Amino acid sequence: MIRESTQQRGVYSMSVKHRSIQHYKIYRLQNSWYYISPRLTFQCLEEMVNHYSDIKGKDCEDQCVLQHSNRICVITLAESHPILQNGRSIKSINYQISAGCSRLHNRVSGKSKRGGQFLTEFAPLCRITCTDGVEYTIYSCIRGRLLEVNEDILERPELLLGKPSTEGYIAVILPKIEESKTVTNGLLSREEYESVVSKRTSSTQPEPQPQPEPC
Repeated sequence: MIRESTQQRGVYSMSVKHRSIQHYKIYRLQNSWYYISPRLTFQCLEEMVNHYSDIKGKDCEDQCVLQHSNRICVITLAESHPILQNGRSIKSINYQISAGCSRLHNRVSGKSKRGGQFLTEFAPLCRITCTDGVEYTIYSCIRGRLLEVNEDILERPELLLGKPSTEGYIAVILPKIEESKTVTNGLLSREEYESVVSKRTSSTQPEPQPQPEPC
């Protein structure tokens, strides 16, 4: 939902519901384009709404956020993601998000990891295309500074298929200190995730067919 500020005319914010309602301030460039994250801009509000309405929460496209005690979060595919199902193969992995934004160009420096691209929960990290032609967009899922992407999976996509939570990870993100303890609040715990997958699996299983009665 897009709404105009009651205090500042011409200033907008967007509310997005994904398990919980989150609010984002919409910024405007001098050329009148809109953005939430400066790395991803839109020519009009309708285009922005269409983009954020089409992500995060697609059926079965599950991702995993592994948070370590040092605040660092590793973004991976969950084992239930369609890419990892039915022996599928990967055709390509692309970290080029738009003409002006590539996650491969991300650079950080110093102990404070300055200079990394700032990501919102909805920021795309990469696009993965399977050999059957189906493309999947992988998202950040959390707010924070991008530390690195896994370039190894570009040359060896089998790492993503065989070891998605370790050597086949997607990216590493560092949340802000003040957000580090709450950054995963809107996500499912391991137990909740397993419950959702279990219910999803049982609901997709075919109902038993009635047996014909003997003559």
